[in-house]
Amino acid sequence: MSRSWGSSLVVEGAIGETSIKSITAYREVNRTLNNLDQDATPFEMLQIYRNSSKQHQFSQELQFYGKALDNDLDWIVGAYYFSEKGRDEVISHFVYPLGPNFTITDGTAFNRNLAVFGQVTYSITNQIQFVGGIRYASDRRRLDVYSRNASTTNGAPGTIASCAITGATVPTCLVPLPNKTFSYVPLTVGVNYKPSSNALIYLKWSRGFRSGGYNTRGVSANTLLPFGPEKVDSYELGAKFEVARALRVSGDVFQSDFTDIQILANVAFGPGTTVALSQNAGTARIRGLELEAEAALGALRLSGSLALLDAKYKKLSPTVVGLVAGSPFAYTPKTTFTLSGDYTVSLASTDVVLHADYAWRSRVYFAPVPPNDPLNQQASYGLINASLAAKLANGFTFSVFGKNLANKRYLNRTTSIPTLGFLSGYPGDPRTYGVSAAYRF
Repeated sequence: MSRSWGSSLVVEGAIGETSIKSITAYREVNRTLNNLDQDATPFEMLQIYRNSSKQHQFSQELQFYGKALDNDLDWIVGAYYFSEKGRDEVISHFVYPLGPNFTITDGTAFNRNLAVFGQVTYSITNQIQFVGGIRYASDRRRLDVYSRNASTTNGAPGTIASCAITGATVPTCLVPLPNKTFSYVPLTVGVNYKPSSNALIYLKWSRGFRSGGYNTRGVSANTLLPFGPEKVDSYELGAKFEVARALRVSGDVFQSDFTDIQILANVAFGPGTTVALSQNAGTARIRGLELEAEAALGALRLSGSLALLDAKYKKLSPTVVGLVAGSPFAYTPKTTFTLSGDYTVSLASTDVVLHADYAWRSRVYFAPVPPNDPLNQQASYGLINASLAAKLANGFTFSVFGKNLANKRYLNRTTSIPTLGFLSGYPGDPRTYGVSAAYRF
């Protein structure tokens, strides 16, 4: 069972020549999964009795923007606030009945982000623009851990038998971890060159961060220590062209250099016990090329894209586990491409759109080690989708669709528990059909 809802409010106004925008949002998620068998055997090697997650978040952003210097300067400044509370609880059996107790991994996270930012775009000439932006952000992370072990009563969790973390006391087993604050200064600098009204060439450098935090599933003093932030410096050179409004072509080459890159790896803690932990692995880089094209041929519109990636770890931290030299980047195909087409027929006040697309990706690895485990990867494959939609003048759209029309069998991810000697795969959706309706106002 999963239920989520959210709302947002956007208010815009102006004071003199300065425009103002307020963006307020709230979101809530409640999810519960029961009786998930992860070992795919008749035995309770790894049985998830219940996995429940609850989370709610609130955000507020305030923007001030406008033009100056005879409209040669576009500027924006603002502030942002975000807070969330989330609890994740996993109740599971490991190698039952040899391990008679239920393991309860339970943690409540409290996160907050404060930021101020600004960006300018200055037209040096009619063809050359300078773009610069900077942001100061402060993240605060806190975690309350309640991990514990419970006896088995009639096949369900019973009395709390012990705490999973040394120093905690029954029955709550609460271990409050202190506030941890991380501060960053993301920024971007770039130059845009417009040789004509239908062409753009750009060069930019950006620095970004991913926040540090705590591992909710930590079970010992060292695994409950916070992991640090990840930093990435990205360099990109690209171009966009349009020919007679009938053909659009864009492409770019880029390189991203990671420092203290974060990875999620299963770490063994005794026979039959592994814990998924985020950790700072070291340095890495990703190089790539992206191409996109779109052509309008009367009622027919064709589009396609191609992406090539070369990713590797450069230097590993001596303390990292679950990663070796030569490990592939998980969930990172070297090649992907898409082809799609739309054909529109106008009938009175209705547009009928026939759509078809094909998406292909090369081999994907689901885990960084071992580097060439044939069971922990998905060979290259492609998916075919199609739809037929009727767009009415009154704002309604009705459509029928089919996904994975060739009924391709493939895996979305795997879960590997080497200490138990098994690996579970999670298949992608088979051939599916459906109908949908939408109203735009």
